[in-house]
Amino acid sequence: MLRRTRSAVVVVWSVAVLASGIACGEAPEASGDAAPTTVVADAATSAPGTAPAAEVLVTDGIGEDDAFPELGTPDLDVDDYALDLRYDPRSGELEGSVTIRAEVTRDTDELELDFQGLEVDAASVDHDLVDVDVDARRDKLTIGLPQTTAAGTDVTIVVDYHGAPEPVATEALGGVEVGWHAGPEGSFVLSEPEGASTWYPVNNHPLDKATYSFRVTVPAPFTAIANGELVGSEQVTDGTTFEWRMDAPMASYLATVVTGEFDQVDGGVHDGVSYSYWYPAGVAPSPSLEQSDRDVALLASHLGPFPFTTYGGIVYPASFITGSERTRGFLSGVALENQGISLFAAGAVVPSVVLHEAAHQWMGDSVSLSDWSRDIWWVEGFAYFAEHVDDPDQLADDYPQIRADWQPPGDLRVDDLFLGCAYECGAMVFYALYREVGADTFWAILREFTSRYRHANASTGDLIAVAGEVSGDDLTAFFDAWLFDETPPKLPA
Repeated sequence: MLRRTRSAVVVVWSVAVLASGIACGEAPEASGDAAPTTVVADAATSAPGTAPAAEVLVTDGIGEDDAFPELGTPDLDVDDYALDLRYDPRSGELEGSVTIRAEVTRDTDELELDFQGLEVDAASVDHDLVDVDVDARRDKLTIGLPQTTAAGTDVTIVVDYHGAPEPVATEALGGVEVGWHAGPEGSFVLSEPEGASTWYPVNNHPLDKATYSFRVTVPAPFTAIANGELVGSEQVTDGTTFEWRMDAPMASYLATVVTGEFDQVDGGVHDGVSYSYWYPAGVAPSPSLEQSDRDVALLASHLGPFPFTTYGGIVYPASFITGSERTRGFLSGVALENQGISLFAAGAVVPSVVLHEAAHQWMGDSVSLSDWSRDIWWVEGFAYFAEHVDDPDQLADDYPQIRADWQPPGDLRVDDLFLGCAYECGAMVFYALYREVGADTFWAILREFTSRYRHANASTGDLIAVAGEVSGDDLTAFFDAWLFDETPPKLPA
């Protein structure tokens, strides 16, 4: 969402709105139809930065997600992704191999993964070479199994692939491109909501979280940064291999790899969390970013222990950004809460944004949504609320304007997911709850919610149930009014 501060106009993405002045219920200017139809790009007809041209209604994804019914597969429960990547920022060419450890969840003779834009060289299942088919219209990779495989069977899938990854336009952001972004000086991954499949085969929905390891080889003098702990680095013939490990289950859109010439600032270890900050050549260190340990400590005093062993931030420069004019403008002021280390455009490193992304590590990363349409309000709404954690009553001053532009946030169309309704209206749901039950009970509700669903998925129904359980009150009518009524409610006294 565009945020105006004294120093900058910032797009807070966790994700965000696209243009200054967009309010709750206003659609961003976008090419193509804004109706909530699932649109799947046809690579032959869609130009970068435009809404996809070919419409294909698909409903066979992992869940019952109105925003992205095509994403993921219910046939597979992934435990771990091991990514072995070789990337040269100067050529833009990626060579990849992913090893996927998973359980088959129903009897089948084939499996599907989300994958687009790159060429498959070979695939195997449990060391047996298998046939594959890439459906460019559906952005699916179908893997034939050596034999019919029973539900409950563990499998190891290996896919080797190569190409020059390109981000894809998303309807959720009015045609902004998400995924692997690359310029001649470096690259970064910013995938929310569906861009992960631009750089590896994946069960691409937050419902299937998994652990990750990254082995990334880049030429000198480049560095490769990814989620989790830096396990080690090794000089090789054509550069350096960096190994990273994220041991906590992670939604696919939060996985990231960033390459380029970077300087690292070691932020030390605080309360068992290792902090590191990465700045590209020519970008000065940020005092706002390097107070992340204090932001985390403040939030932890309300929410309980930080859910990961690492945190910090990566800053990328404008020279890494390519794509359409809309994409370049959007990415020049955006931040994303990649798990265990947030990602910031050089123009987005301001205190409120840094605090916003830290809050997402609890709400959005550790506790992941189950349904984009129905749950994004509590992911983004809480992070916006958390920007006012020291004095939530500041939000009362904002409510008249929010109320004037009200759109109920409880069930959003795909093209509304990252407008003000999720952020501002979602934050007002939390603020109204804060006033309804009182500060102590409010934070007790959130501590229980983030503890109970730590490293798992939750839904709006789960949050409502926890709120009722902890408060001892039936809050059904309260949440129904704030999430679904077209007429904005009055704030509790």
